[in-house]
Amino acid sequence: MSNPRRAPHYLLPILASVALGGCSIISPTPAIMGEQTLCTNYLMYEMCAHDSDQDRITDYFYFGDDDHVFLVRKGFKPHTRPLHPCVQTMSPRLQATANDTLNPDIQANRQAASEVKQRLIRGYLALLPKITLCNARLGRGPESADDFLAD
Repeated sequence: MSNPRRAPHYLLPILASVALGGCSIISPTPAIMGEQTLCTNYLMYEMCAHDSDQDRITDYFYFGDDDHVFLVRKGFKPHTRPLHPCVQTMSPRLQATANDTLNPDIQANRQAASEVKQRLIRGYLALLPKITLCNARLGRGPESADDFLAD
């Protein structure tokens, strides 16, 4: 017997899509810092994509607030920024999306840039269980949304 107060299970993907779409709509315009770095807000974080050697392949993502690298291209070792203790290697699919974040033609098209941002968020959310487990093993609890909303 179903609970009338409980939302049907099929609503979760719909609500998640709306929420993810909303993130890209309300976020400020990305700040391009040189030809090889782009920083913008994803969910609650400022995240920056970086191409170290300007070969149009995103080498890593780092958090804007603490400069820690949290996503890296397979085989790449950043030398200019510290690694987050729970750094993850990008899958080929996530790498392709990451490359699109620094593609000027895509970023010039608002709709295409929004789609790339949504794919990137989905890729990050897919890694979130691994990241959460890693943080728990290190004794680091999940961040509180209140920490990000406080002045």
